[in-house]
Amino acid sequence: MKTLRFKRVKTRKEHQCFACLRLFPPGTEMMMQTCASNDIYTIYNCDTCDQLITYYSDSFMDNEGLYPEGCVQEELSQSSAETPEALLGLWNKP
Repeated sequence: MKTLRFKRVKTRKEHQCFACLRLFPPGTEMMMQTCASNDIYTIYNCDTCDQLITYYSDSFMDNEGLYPEGCVQEELSQSSAETPEALLGLWNKP
Protein backbone atom coordinates (compact mmCIF):
# COMPACT_ATOMS: atom_id res chain seq x y z
CA MET A 1 0.00 0.00 0.00
CA LYS A 2 1.22 3.47 -0.87
CA THR A 3 -0.16 6.66 0.69
CA LEU A 4 -0.89 9.22 -2.00
CA ARG A 5 -2.40 11.94 0.17
CA PHE A 6 -2.77 12.53 3.89
CA LYS A 7 -4.40 15.66 5.25
CA ARG A 8 -6.85 17.06 7.78
CA VAL A 9 -10.20 17.97 6.24
CA LYS A 10 -13.56 19.34 7.30
CA THR A 11 -16.04 16.86 5.85
CA ARG A 12 -18.86 17.91 3.54
CA LYS A 13 -20.91 14.77 4.11
CA GLU A 14 -21.29 12.02 6.69
CA HIS A 15 -18.28 9.71 6.97
CA GLN A 16 -17.51 6.58 8.94
CA CYS A 17 -14.25 6.47 10.85
CA PHE A 18 -12.17 3.64 9.39
CA ALA A 19 -10.72 2.70 12.79
CA CYS A 20 -13.65 2.91 15.24
CA LEU A 21 -16.52 2.55 12.73
CA ARG A 22 -18.51 5.44 14.24
CA LEU A 23 -20.44 7.78 11.92
CA PHE A 24 -19.57 11.49 11.95
CA PRO A 25 -21.83 14.26 10.61
CA PRO A 26 -20.91 16.79 7.92
CA GLY A 27 -18.61 19.53 9.19
CA THR A 28 -16.49 17.20 11.33
CA GLU A 29 -12.72 17.60 11.11
CA MET A 30 -11.14 14.25 10.25
CA MET A 31 -7.89 12.89 8.87
CA MET A 32 -8.29 11.84 5.24
CA GLN A 33 -5.88 9.35 3.69
CA THR A 34 -5.89 8.39 0.02
CA CYS A 35 -4.07 5.14 -0.67
CA ALA A 36 -3.15 3.00 -3.65
CA SER A 37 -2.96 -0.75 -3.58
CA ASN A 38 -4.80 -2.69 -6.26
CA ASP A 39 -7.23 0.24 -6.33
CA ILE A 40 -7.19 3.84 -5.15
CA TYR A 41 -9.31 4.41 -2.06
CA THR A 42 -9.84 7.04 0.63
CA ILE A 43 -10.35 6.47 4.34
CA TYR A 44 -11.27 8.89 7.12
CA ASN A 45 -10.24 8.69 10.78
CA CYS A 46 -11.66 10.73 13.63
CA ASP A 47 -9.20 12.77 15.71
CA THR A 48 -9.21 10.32 18.60
CA CYS A 49 -8.47 7.29 16.43
CA ASP A 50 -5.80 9.24 14.58
CA GLN A 51 -4.09 9.92 17.92
CA LEU A 52 -4.44 6.29 19.04
CA ILE A 53 -2.99 4.95 15.81
CA THR A 54 -0.21 7.54 15.77
CA TYR A 55 0.95 7.07 19.37
CA TYR A 56 0.17 3.38 19.84
CA SER A 57 0.59 2.01 16.32
CA ASP A 58 2.01 -1.33 17.49
CA SER A 59 -1.31 -2.11 19.17
CA PHE A 60 -3.24 -1.78 15.90
CA MET A 61 -0.95 -2.89 13.06
CA ASP A 62 -1.32 -6.28 11.48
CA ASN A 63 1.53 -8.53 10.30
CA GLU A 64 1.87 -6.54 7.08
CA GLY A 65 2.31 -3.22 8.88
CA LEU A 66 -1.18 -2.00 8.06
CA TYR A 67 -4.03 -1.22 10.37
CA PRO A 68 -7.23 -3.04 9.46
CA GLU A 69 -10.69 -1.53 9.29
CA GLY A 70 -12.29 -1.42 12.74
CA CYS A 71 -8.97 -1.89 14.57
CA VAL A 72 -9.86 0.56 17.35
CA GLN A 73 -13.32 -0.99 17.69
CA GLU A 74 -11.65 -4.41 18.02
CA GLU A 75 -9.34 -3.09 20.74
CA LEU A 76 -12.35 -1.63 22.58
CA SER A 77 -14.02 -5.05 22.64
CA GLN A 78 -10.99 -6.37 24.57
CA SER A 79 -10.72 -3.37 26.91
CA SER A 80 -12.63 -1.89 29.83
CA ALA A 81 -12.97 1.36 27.84
CA GLU A 82 -16.29 1.99 26.09
CA THR A 83 -15.23 4.69 23.63
CA PRO A 84 -12.05 5.57 21.74
CA GLU A 85 -11.79 8.70 23.90
CA ALA A 86 -11.89 6.58 27.07
CA LEU A 87 -9.28 4.21 25.61
CA LEU A 88 -6.98 7.13 24.79
CA GLY A 89 -7.42 8.48 28.33
CA LEU A 90 -6.72 5.05 29.81
CA TRP A 91 -3.56 4.56 27.75
CA ASN A 92 -2.34 8.12 28.39
CA LYS A 93 -2.32 7.69 32.16
CA PRO A 94 1.20 7.73 33.66
